[in-house]
Amino acid sequence: MAPTITGLCRRIGWSVLAHVQTWRPYTSCYPALLGLAGTAVAGGAGRADALVVAALAPTLGWLSGHYLGDYFDRNLDAIGKPHRPIPSGRLSTEAALFGGLACAALSAVLVVWANWRIVPLFVVAVAGIVAYSKVFKRRGIAGNVTRGSLTALTLVIGAMVAAAWPPWPLLPVAAGFLLHDTASNLVGTVRDVDGDRAGGYRSVPVRRGVRHAVLLALRLYSGGVALVVLGAVWATTDPAAQLAITAVAAIIGACAFTPLVRAGDVVSARTALRAHELLVAERLVLAAAIIAGAAMAARARNRAARTAVLATHPSADARPPRVPARPCGGREKGPCVTFLRPDQINEAITEGAEALFAAQREDGVFDYGGASLTSTLGTVGAVCALHFADPGGAADLIEAGVGWLKRTQAAEGGWAMVPGEASEAGPTAVASAVLHLADPRGNAAAVESGQEWMREFGGLEAIPHAEVVAWCRQFYGFAGWLDAREMRRFPLELALLPGLYRRLFDLRAPMVSALGLAQTRHKPLTRLQQSLAKLAEPNALAVIRQVYEHEGSTGGWCEDAWVTGLICTGLARAGLGGDMVDGAVGWFRRTAAPDGSWSSGPLDLTWSMYATAGLLEAGYADDPRLAAVKELFLRLQQDQPFTAFGCAPGFWGWSGTRGWPATLETGEILSALNHLPGTDQADAVRRGVTWLTLQQDTRGSWGLCVRNTKVANSGPCPHMTAQAVDGLLDSGVPAEDRRVRRALRWLAKAQKPDGSFESVWYRMHTAGTSAVLQTFAKAGAAEGEPARRARAWLERTRLTDGSWGTGAGEPGTVEETGWAVSALLAAGAEPDSARSGVDWLLAHRLPGGGWPAANVNEYVRHVCRYPNPALAHGLALKALARYRKAVAR
Repeated sequence: MAPTITGLCRRIGWSVLAHVQTWRPYTSCYPALLGLAGTAVAGGAGRADALVVAALAPTLGWLSGHYLGDYFDRNLDAIGKPHRPIPSGRLSTEAALFGGLACAALSAVLVVWANWRIVPLFVVAVAGIVAYSKVFKRRGIAGNVTRGSLTALTLVIGAMVAAAWPPWPLLPVAAGFLLHDTASNLVGTVRDVDGDRAGGYRSVPVRRGVRHAVLLALRLYSGGVALVVLGAVWATTDPAAQLAITAVAAIIGACAFTPLVRAGDVVSARTALRAHELLVAERLVLAAAIIAGAAMAARARNRAARTAVLATHPSADARPPRVPARPCGGREKGPCVTFLRPDQINEAITEGAEALFAAQREDGVFDYGGASLTSTLGTVGAVCALHFADPGGAADLIEAGVGWLKRTQAAEGGWAMVPGEASEAGPTAVASAVLHLADPRGNAAAVESGQEWMREFGGLEAIPHAEVVAWCRQFYGFAGWLDAREMRRFPLELALLPGLYRRLFDLRAPMVSALGLAQTRHKPLTRLQQSLAKLAEPNALAVIRQVYEHEGSTGGWCEDAWVTGLICTGLARAGLGGDMVDGAVGWFRRTAAPDGSWSSGPLDLTWSMYATAGLLEAGYADDPRLAAVKELFLRLQQDQPFTAFGCAPGFWGWSGTRGWPATLETGEILSALNHLPGTDQADAVRRGVTWLTLQQDTRGSWGLCVRNTKVANSGPCPHMTAQAVDGLLDSGVPAEDRRVRRALRWLAKAQKPDGSFESVWYRMHTAGTSAVLQTFAKAGAAEGEPARRARAWLERTRLTDGSWGTGAGEPGTVEETGWAVSALLAAGAEPDSARSGVDWLLAHRLPGGGWPAANVNEYVRHVCRYPNPALAHGLALKALARYRKAVAR
C-alpha cells in the first residue's frame, strides 16, 4: 500500500510541477503589474476591488495564453524545447487545453463583473492568443506585433476595471508597451532561430537574418520607451519618479541590446537567452514606472485640492477639539444648551416659512435672483464673445463690461465668482486676460494687478482642476500670452463617435465643440488632425445647434452668460454658425444689467425645489400657495429628448422651459411632487422615474446628465445618487428594487476611509455625507456599516459652537448645519444630540425670519463658488421642522 501511495503522491507532485512550469512563474507577475498600472492611471488605486481584479484577470488571461500556446506549439516544442511539460509527457494535451479554457473563463467572469465594456477587448485578446500560436507566430513580424498588442490590451483592460473607458493619457503608454513587447518577442525569436528554422517557421531572423532582427528590435524598443516617456510628461504634472524609473529600465535595456548588436550576424543562443532574460526583468521595471507615475499624479491632485482649501480657509488644518454641550448657568466651559420652549421653534418655523413665501412669484417660482446671480465669469464670457463676434456694434456693451470688471476687482488684485467674496484663481485668470484682450493699454494696471495675484497664488498650474486650467489657457491664448501651440487641443475628431463624445465631455460638449472648431482655424494641426477635424466638423456643429434649438433658439445657451460666451467665442473665431453668433450678440444685449455685468443664469427650479422641500417638512403641504409650485413643476417637466446629451424626455433642469437635464433637480422634484396633495402629478412622477431609471450608470450611480460619464463636476456623485434614490423611494419604488440596491452598493464603495461622502455640486463633504446618510435611513439601512460610519463622521466634525462647516475646521454655515441636523435626526439620533445645531440655527436667523446664505454651491468644484439663499432658507427650515417632529415623538 505504501509504495502505491508514494507513487500516487509522486505523480501528483510531477503533475503540479508541470502545471507550474507551464505558468512560467517568472513572467506571471508581469501581467499583474500591467493591470495594476492601467488601473492606477485610471484613478483606481484607492479601490481594493479594482486592484484585485486588475491584477488577477490579466494574470489568468496570461496563464491561459501559456496553456494554449504550449498546446498549439507542442510539435514545434518537440523539436526546439523537448523539456517543456507537453513534449516531455508530464502534461497531457487535454489537460493543457482544459487549463487554458478554464483560466480564460475565470478571467472573463472577472472582467464582466468589473465592466461589461471590456468584453469586446477580452474577446480580441483571446482571439489574439489563439491566432498568435496558430497563425501569426510562424509568419514573421506579424507574430511579434500580435504578441505586443496583447500587452497593450492588458494595460487598457486594467484601466477599464476602474473606469468606464480608458483615459487618454494611457494611450501613448499602451502604444509604447506594444512596441516594447514586440521588440522583446523579436529578441526571443533570435534565441529560437534554429528551432524555428527546423520547424518551418518564417520568423524575422529566419527570413532576414539575425542582425536585421536585432536592429529592428532595437528600433522598436527605443520607440516604445520614448512613448512611455511621452505618456509620463502628458499624464503627470510631476513626472520625475516615472522618468527616473523609466531611465533605470532603459539602462537595463541597453545592457540587453549591447551584446546583441556587437555580435553582428551570428548571435549565440546563450547571448540571445541572456538578453531576453534581461528584457523580461526590464519590463517589470517599466511597468513599475507607470504605477509610480500614476501614484505621483494622484498625490499631486490631492495636494492641489488641499492647497486650494487652505488658500481659501487657512484654518482648515486645525480641527478644534470636540467640546460637549452643557446646560446653561453652570461654570463649565463649552457650548450652552438651554431648554427650548415649543413656541420658540414654532415661531422660527412660521417666520421662516413666511420669509420663503415672500420670495414667491405668481407663477410659483421662489425667486432669489437679482444680485445673487451677478457673475464675474458671466461678464468675462460676454465681453470676450462680443470682442470676437461684434467688436464695433457691441462696443458700448464691451466698454460697460470692462468697467464693471475693473470696479469689482479686489484691492489685492483678484476677482471672485461673486463680487465681494474672497478672490479665486479661475475668475482672476480669465478676467485679467479678457481685460488685456479688450484694451491692453487702457487696462494695463488692472491686468498687472490681476497677474500679480495669480503669481502669488502659484499660477495656472496651482489651480486644482485640470479642466479649469485648460479653459484659462484658452483665454491666455486669446490675450496673446500663450502661443496657440501651447494651448490644449480639444480632440474634435471624437465627435465622429457621438456616444463616446458625450461620455468624455458631458455637459461641456457644446463648449468643447465650439472651441475645438476655432482651433481648427487658429491652432497648428498635423495633416491627419486636420483631416479628422474636417470630418468631425458637422457633428460638432450639430451638438451646438441641437442644444441651441432645444432651448428655443433664444440666442443663449443654458441662460448662462459664461456658457454662452464660450460657445459664441468659439463659433465666431471659427467663422461658423453665423445665425447662432448673431443670436448670441442679441441675447447679450437683452440680458446686460444696467451696471454692465452679466449673470450666471436663473435657477428657478433649483430655488423652488429647495424652498418647497423645507415647507413640506414644516407641514405646509396643503397651503394653497404651494399649488402654484406644483403647477410649475408639472409645466416645466421636459417632454422632448435632449439629444445632445442622449437624454430621453421626462427630466427637470435647473431653469427654463427647455432647460438642460439634471439628476439632482429631477430627484428632488420627484420627492416634492409625491408629498404634495392630489393625483394629477401621477403621470409626471411615472415619467420622472423612467428617466432616472434610464440614466442610472451601469455601476449603480448617477451623474448629472450623461450616463456612464466620469467627467469632473458632473460624473458619478454620491449626493446626486442619493437624491435620485430618494426620488425613487418617495415615488413608491421599494428598497428591495434592483435600482435601489445597486445604488446603495455603489454608495458603500464610494465612501471615503473617514466615513464621509463627496458632493460635486456642494463644497467638500458635509453636504454629500448628510444626503447619503438620509438615503440609507430612508432605505431602511440606517444601522448598516456605511450609515454608521457616515453618522460618526458628522458627529465627529461638529464645531464647538454646535454648527457644521466642511468638516475640515472652517466656520459653520446655515446650509451645512441644516444638512447635518436633518441627516442625524433622519438616521434615528435623539433630539438632544442635534440640539446644539438647532440652537445655532435659531441664533443665526435674519430679521424677518430668513437665514444668511454662504458660498457652499460649486460652480466649478474647488475653484468657483456662489451662494443660494433658497438652499439656506429651505435647509434651515427643514432641520427645525424635523427637530420639532422628533421632540414631539
